[in-house]
Formats: sequence, C-alpha cells, structure tokens
Amino acid sequence: MITLEDVMILGGYSVLGSPVFIPVETEEMKETWEKLNKARKEIYRGTSKRFVLSSSFDVVVKSVSPIAIHLARGTRIALAVLANIYRDLSWLKQTIVSSTQLESSCNDENVALAITLWSPLLLVQVWIWERFLDLQPKPNLIENGKPRLALWHGKKCKVKDVRSVLDSAKERFVWCPYVRKITTCDGVKFYGDEAMWISISNGGA
Repeated sequence: MITLEDVMILGGYSVLGSPVFIPVETEEMKETWEKLNKARKEIYRGTSKRFVLSSSFDVVVKSVSPIAIHLARGTRIALAVLANIYRDLSWLKQTIVSSTQLESSCNDENVALAITLWSPLLLVQVWIWERFLDLQPKPNLIENGKPRLALWHGKKCKVKDVRSVLDSAKERFVWCPYVRKITTCDGVKFYGDEAMWISISNGGA
C-alpha cells in the first residue's frame, strides 16, 4: 500500500502544513485573490483561451488561487496527493467493474467507458518498481537535490508476464526500499545507517 512516506520520498511532496482548502484571510490576500480571479477571466475572454489553453489540462482552476496566494507568502501546504491517488484508484476499479458488466450485458468486447484521473498515478508505478526487484528497469543516476522519483524518469517495464513475477516475488520483495543512505534535498537523513533499540518506557530513557 502506498503511504505518505512514498509520497514524501519519491515525489518530494509536502505532507505537513496547512490543508489545501485553507481560505484567504487578510484583506491583502482577498485583494490579491480578486486580482487573480479577474486576470483568469480575462485570459478566457481573449485569444489565449483558444491558442494557449486549448485542452482541459491547461485550465486555470479557480480553487487554486488561494493555494497560490499562500505559497507565495511562504505558507506551508500539505498537498492531498495520497488521498487523490486512492480516490482515483477507487474510480478506476469501479470503471473496470462497470465496463466488464457492460460487456457481459451487451455481448460486445469493444465497449469502453471513459474516465479522467488527475492524481500522479506514476507514484503507484514507482512504488511497484521500488519493491519488486524483478520488475525494475535499470535506474538512472540521480543528481544531488533531485527527488528519488528521478531514478525512474523515462523508464518502462519490459517484463511481459507481470502476474507471474508478482506471484513468485517472495524473497525478492523489498519491504523497506528506502532504508538506505537516503537524504532529502536539504540533506536531512530519514533513516540511520544501522538498526538500534529504543526504549519507550521511562520517557524513552
């Protein structure tokens, strides 16, 4: 199961801070929000809507304005990446089930249902590569300061029979892939080099 640890280490996403739905509070922020909203409307009225924002992925969503304002002022935002991933995985599962049922009822194998997913599902793919050694492509060399996700940039799985690899993983499955000499972009270590015992009684003494 992908966790906050994966989101933080692989993608470098922030998991601490204020929620993404934090409102604009001060008069200055509200004034900035009005300006951003006005600029957004002007973009859609002009030619930029046709030539720059030509696809749904390029739409400037109104709800991101408060987030942009807070980030510009140094507010730390906890991005809801993990929640969005599990939401999209649930939608994907429901769509697959519905598509299968529709095929059975229509007796047509070409029936398909469309679904739009917004979360970074690449993290799920990389979660698999980090743990199933026999599915791993050769990783890239990672530059200092880059998130761990850069190890797998541009890589593709060349294994054809993925199911057999998953079924026979056993000892080839890595439970804690990040328990190595890993540091964040700021040089902070997540794990020690060696295991140690820590007492949880008497105040940790």
